[in-house]
Amino acid sequence: MPKATPSILAMQVRKYAPRQGVLLLLAAGFVALFYEQLSALDFSAIWGGFHAVGALQWAGALLATGCSFWAVGRYDAVVHRILATKTCEKQARRAGIAGIAISQTLGMGVFTGALVRWRMLPEVSLWQAMRLSAAVALSFLAGWAVVTGVAVALFSPMLPPWLALVPLAAVGVLITVSVFAPPLVLFNRHIQWPTLPAITSIIGLSVLDTMAAAVALYILLPDDVVISFATLYSAFLLALGAALVSGTPGGVGPFEVTLLALLPDVGAEPVLGAVLAFRAVYYALPALLGLALLARGAKPATQTPAILTKPATIPYLNGLIANAPFAEANLLRQGDKMLLSQTDNAAALIVASTGQTLTALRDPLNPQHTTDALQTLRRAALAQARIPCLYKCNARTAAHARRMGFRVLPIAQEVWLDPRKFTPDTPNHRQLRRKLRKSAAAGIIVTRPDTLPLSEMAAISDEWVRQNGGERRFSMGVFDPDFVQSQQVYLAMQNGQLQGFITLNTCHTEWSLDLMRQRGDAPDGTMHALLMQAIRDGAVANIPRLSLAALPYPQQNRLLKQILKQGTGNGLRQFKMSFGPNRQTLYIAAPNRAALCLAGFDIARAISPALRPPQDHYD
Repeated sequence: MPKATPSILAMQVRKYAPRQGVLLLLAAGFVALFYEQLSALDFSAIWGGFHAVGALQWAGALLATGCSFWAVGRYDAVVHRILATKTCEKQARRAGIAGIAISQTLGMGVFTGALVRWRMLPEVSLWQAMRLSAAVALSFLAGWAVVTGVAVALFSPMLPPWLALVPLAAVGVLITVSVFAPPLVLFNRHIQWPTLPAITSIIGLSVLDTMAAAVALYILLPDDVVISFATLYSAFLLALGAALVSGTPGGVGPFEVTLLALLPDVGAEPVLGAVLAFRAVYYALPALLGLALLARGAKPATQTPAILTKPATIPYLNGLIANAPFAEANLLRQGDKMLLSQTDNAAALIVASTGQTLTALRDPLNPQHTTDALQTLRRAALAQARIPCLYKCNARTAAHARRMGFRVLPIAQEVWLDPRKFTPDTPNHRQLRRKLRKSAAAGIIVTRPDTLPLSEMAAISDEWVRQNGGERRFSMGVFDPDFVQSQQVYLAMQNGQLQGFITLNTCHTEWSLDLMRQRGDAPDGTMHALLMQAIRDGAVANIPRLSLAALPYPQQNRLLKQILKQGTGNGLRQFKMSFGPNRQTLYIAAPNRAALCLAGFDIARAISPALRPPQDHYD
């Protein structure tokens, strides 16, 4: 068992002991208010009701209890995902079931639950276990509040059903904040809002957990108690809330008193007899099983972890990029990307967190391990309570994703050419030759210097950004001096003055066009001259593929197109098509249609410039 310093334990005891004392006093006062009603109870009848529970009732209640605790364990799994603890999910569920089973019976739920989790998760400190327990408690309370608000509004004859819209509206607000709001900044720390998958999981688990628990109690009621499940369920939820607020062991007292108060037309003794049986099957038995799990302690992790590595910590980064199957692997050098892999680094992907999604850019770095890479992406997204997404993958990767159950749609067309076979002296390159003649007549000279004039380049880039409403990001390069110096750069000079430049990402088998920046008054054909020189150098270097980057897919899904709003201007399209390139369809993939739309929205936000959509002017 991990060791905690006496000061930590003492601090937690001092923190929770007074609070628990206050809660116990409140619970005692709550019971005292109903002392007269409680003193009139026939306890022999209650005991008789307990003994009257039949074997089938016990079996049904046990089954419902198992269903409830199946959901209970998954509260912890979801919270571990939200907090990104990297704990094995199976271990998290076992610790959650044991922690809640024991703490709900002993009381002081957050503190006792933290001790259990601390014991069963060796990689977690006591302080982290306290955070986990508090987060689980808060997540359950949030889910309980929503479920209770809806159930009481729908099933109570004293309230109009439209009141169910109030908690649902609160959920809608939380989802809106999760999808649209930036991270919360608190004490100079960026705190992410819970993702949509996490929110829906917590609410769904709350429904399953509480409904299964209420079913267990309903099954244990004697036949002569005539009550609908809907009525019992709403009363059960409110009684459960009173028990949670009281903090007494098992909620004893406030739960029973509240339940009887909400069911005035039902005999108290039969209900309490069923509650006694319910406490045996839902509290005592799980607590004993939880103690058995606690005695066994931690079990070794059974799943291979997905490893997210920051590029700055990869010693072999240059070699990894040089040997990648696509030149855009250089985007790893930007700070918002990470390398996702298994322990052997064979099934690696370039990924970034984009709001609700964990998005992989392009294809696996080792195409022979595509299936393993996609499974790793799915596991890593699940561990963060995010949606797995592939963005701009090729047809081969898209086919693997489709076989794994992903929904796949074409998203873009990559235009590319073979520098070794390229010649501008063909009829379909008339526009290109005209642009090259204009740039040559204007005195444009293309150079590839060893030392870059970064200050002049930055000035041109800043002018371009102002004119075009900002830089697109995420899957597109931005002007960063450190990143630019790792690229292949061509400068366009006129009378000793810099007029524009392009940058290319490179690997052993491909060059890929990245930045295109020029002055607002640069001579016509400047960009064409720059790219033409890159093509000539590619032919000399025996590079089989030079990518001109992607254009939107012509017949793109209308809804996805509306979300992405990535209409490339005619000028940039004409510029690329003047080179007569080949086309390759690229795809976006996510688990389902709704996930595709959400992923498209997240990617659009990640790409979009801060000011307005850029208006390209390469015409």
